[in-house]
Order: sequence, then structure tokens, then C-alpha cells
Amino acid sequence: MPEPSSVRSLITPQDQTLRTVFNAQRSYFIDIYQREYKWTDENVKTLLNDVEVRFTQYQRPKSAPKEIQEDVLERFEPYFLNTYLTTARWNRSTPVL
Repeated sequence: MPEPSSVRSLITPQDQTLRTVFNAQRSYFIDIYQREYKWTDENVKTLLNDVEVRFTQYQRPKSAPKEIQEDVLERFEPYFLNTYLTTARWNRSTPVL
């Protein structure tokens, strides 16, 4: 059964970098019913280790931050973290669903 058009107009997917998400002038919080699904320290360590292993596979001759960024964008595919949903609130705090 097709989704109502009103639901499709409310959900607008966007690819975002972590920099874009965390540089935004808003706060994020996890709504009460989602808190049991929060990441543990071990989940965060696993993610950071995965990223570190991937990026240390290649020798990086560049040292300037802009050159490193260009090198990374040229050599590596995006790292998919997962989908997350947010909703806008009047006070600019955004719950993560």
C-alpha cells in the first residue's frame, strides 16, 4: 500500500558529514523512549577503531589539514554510520529518534 503523500513530504533524507551535524547551531537529545538504545563506551570504541584501521592502511605524505582533507576525499569512500531521524523543535533542541 503506498504511503500517504503527507508522510513523504515530512521525511526528507539528506546525506550529511559528521562535521555538518555537529557544527550546526543546535543541541541534540535522545528522547526518553529511545534511551535504552544508546551507544555504550564499547560501541564508540569499536567505531573509532574501525575508522582508525581504515585510515592507517595508507601512508599519508600530506601534513597540512586542507591537503589531508583533499587526500582523504580522493582515496576513501564515505563511511556509512547509519540512518538517524531528527525533528525540529521551537527551542532549536533536536531530538534524535
